[in-house]
Amino acid sequence: MQQIQTNDTTLISNLDDNTGQISPMEKIKVVYIGGVGRSGSTLIDLLAGQADGFFSVGEIIWIWQRNFQENQLVASGEPFLESPFWHKVIEEAFGSFGAVNPVKIEALRKDVERVRHVMRIWMHEKGMRQLNPEYHAKLREYQAYTAKLYRAIQKVSGCDYILDSSKHPTHAFVLQTMDEIDLYTLHLIRDSRAVAHSWQRKKLRPEVHWKTEYMPQFSIGWSIKDWYSGNVLMSLMSSISEHYDRLRYEDFVKDPETGLNKIWSLIDRPNHTIDELKERYQNSANEDFSLSGNPIRFDQKREIKIRLDKEWREKMPTGQKLTVTAATLPLLIRYGYSPW
Repeated sequence: MQQIQTNDTTLISNLDDNTGQISPMEKIKVVYIGGVGRSGSTLIDLLAGQADGFFSVGEIIWIWQRNFQENQLVASGEPFLESPFWHKVIEEAFGSFGAVNPVKIEALRKDVERVRHVMRIWMHEKGMRQLNPEYHAKLREYQAYTAKLYRAIQKVSGCDYILDSSKHPTHAFVLQTMDEIDLYTLHLIRDSRAVAHSWQRKKLRPEVHWKTEYMPQFSIGWSIKDWYSGNVLMSLMSSISEHYDRLRYEDFVKDPETGLNKIWSLIDRPNHTIDELKERYQNSANEDFSLSGNPIRFDQKREIKIRLDKEWREKMPTGQKLTVTAATLPLLIRYGYSPW
């Protein structure tokens, strides 16, 4: 396996001759959609990914397990290991598929991206404490793999911005601390009751092409904990990121143009109309190499339907509604949701 050193200097591949620092123009620009699962990130990703200069990688956080090890489908309908695009990316980043040990990297990712490490990174970014040397070494090693992968994606795709909808707050913090990345964070929020209800739906995973498998379903208690912690952690990004904004999924559905303007404002680039993005999406089936996410990512019909999901109001048991509302009320009010 190709060895990737973990000291700070090896992570910087393009240095300014005068300052010894990475030039801002040479940084990898990543637009990150963060939050919690079942918040509508895939829909926004599919649309925003059609904008000029954008390339959507989907939920790339899962690439080492779901794609390298399990060979799940990419959005174009091909298994990952058979995708010409991803072959070019991996060859550019690591030399070959054989030079990568995905089991090791996935284990490293799980270790580095534990929730308990977020406050350590946040305090480090605020200048309040230094990272534990052992954790810092693991973090740097994982970041080295990540930097190589993202830079190869940028080079092969020719994009200006990589759109990453991995959602996990822990991954956002890892990207925020990377010298080679200029991070633009969109914190996507959805009503906690809609999220909890969605986690109980049975949805087929078409990307798992060799067998019938459904997306995981979680209890109301798990949903409450995940929704609360995920949104609190993403909110912390606002205090350490130069480029951060929030978007409620419900606001996006009501007014998609204004919702996507949140992204265009983050990067200070001209916006595109929804009709333009929909048309591009419908005609880009063979050019979509994004990974993981909601089953709509793998729908070859390429239909975009933007509508408010009111099912939770009508079908969610009253007891569950009251439980989720009471447990998440402080944040619901903070984000402008009615408790009723």
